[in-house]
Amino acid sequence: MVETKKIERQQLFQKAVTLLKEEEEQDIKQRYNVPFEWHKTDINNIMWGIWAPKTKNLGLIRIPSFALQDEIDAKTISIAALKILRKLMVNELKDTTSIVIDVRGNNGGSVLLERVLPQLFMPDYKPIRGQGVANKVTNAIMRGSLSSTLQRHSSQKSTSKLDDESDYKPIYVPNDFELLSGPQVTVGQAYVRPVGIFSDGRCTSACESLLADFQDLYGDVIFGEDIQSAGAGATSFHISTEIETELPKMFPPIPYRQELFYFSGKAITEPMTGVYRHDIRVGVHDGQKIEDIGVKTNYVIRPRLEDLVPYNGNYPSEHHQFDSISDLLYGFGIETGRFDLHFIAEPFTLVVPVGNFDIVAETQGMDEFIVASEHGKTIAHVKNVPTKRGEFRIPCSPVQPGISEGRIIISGLKKGKVLMRTIREVKHQPTLPSYIHLSIDTPQFKLQNKNAGTGIKHAGKSTDIQGWNYHSGGWRFGNGLISKN
Repeated sequence: MVETKKIERQQLFQKAVTLLKEEEEQDIKQRYNVPFEWHKTDINNIMWGIWAPKTKNLGLIRIPSFALQDEIDAKTISIAALKILRKLMVNELKDTTSIVIDVRGNNGGSVLLERVLPQLFMPDYKPIRGQGVANKVTNAIMRGSLSSTLQRHSSQKSTSKLDDESDYKPIYVPNDFELLSGPQVTVGQAYVRPVGIFSDGRCTSACESLLADFQDLYGDVIFGEDIQSAGAGATSFHISTEIETELPKMFPPIPYRQELFYFSGKAITEPMTGVYRHDIRVGVHDGQKIEDIGVKTNYVIRPRLEDLVPYNGNYPSEHHQFDSISDLLYGFGIETGRFDLHFIAEPFTLVVPVGNFDIVAETQGMDEFIVASEHGKTIAHVKNVPTKRGEFRIPCSPVQPGISEGRIIISGLKKGKVLMRTIREVKHQPTLPSYIHLSIDTPQFKLQNKNAGTGIKHAGKSTDIQGWNYHSGGWRFGNGLISKN
């Protein structure tokens, strides 16, 4: 009798264990059996997705390299990439609770995109600085016979102030940022919730500058599979034929280079490069360099076995890492007050009537808005804004009088702290009933109060250069001749 009860207890225990295992497996399947895929964009090295098992809602942006597309110049492709990323922020990824930019394995490339990418996520961006490396090679190039061809290069300008015995040049803001500081690329913040960077020890050069930008100016949001990045935060240049010709002793041509080509015509030999500057950090790590040191990871999240081997193919890899990042970014959002923020006011270019206008925005979490023109004039200041998510209208006075266009800066505050600063273009145009149809029979009329917005063209059918407008005290026809009459 006692033996029978013992067997029954063992059977019940085994049944309970089996049920627990089945429930655990079912929970895993339900949690991770979700559709997930990387979506491609028009640029080869930029992909996106949303990691959303159960309570997670993490936006993912994958940038495996900043060498985007070789056949297009760096500035053009950087502007295109910026537009694509901004479009993702205000459309597909606008309702995610946080975003992580996955740059694992990113070995750098063009610094131009890296220089403008952070502005999409932080209210105030200060570009990383550079310090030139002074040695015989860089001095010979920047101060020697080739210096006249490098006058526009900020590193060359810095070198000209050196003593011959200097090891380093003065610290300066590289003109890589100057190249991308115009209206085309200064778009302001597009995403206001928490964002982090997912990296590893293979992150080098421009990739490391991105890590430093976020760690220095945004917060401790660097997640990595390794404790630090590679420590190669320097900028290099290719040794061109021109340099080899001018400095043959320093840069002798590679033997048999003319003969070493693939059938496709691509050279087999790799081009020689030289380092001419390294990055100097700003913000909380002001003055520190990246070269030889790298950027320390705030949270090391190494992959587990289940991250590398999918569970019966039911969920994608990296689930543990993305889950951990999502949880950590949620905590960062609570700490900084960003977790419940939301701001969408599209399109980027607002066409409004002449005079006062409203900015129609979808907002949450911010209780105050200040709108100013690009010249610093405040055109709106609204307090006691409802913090619940919903549509809100920001009443604004004109950016400029009459028919005009200009840029505005919208700042969102929470308890007096600026958490969002973004930019919009505003075009003041008359409403359709105010237009005058011009023809042979049109009576004579006189334009009064002429300003930069005064002009004539076929409304909605022709570009500005096909009409004429008032410019600098005269009438400009198309984009050429100016008449004083």
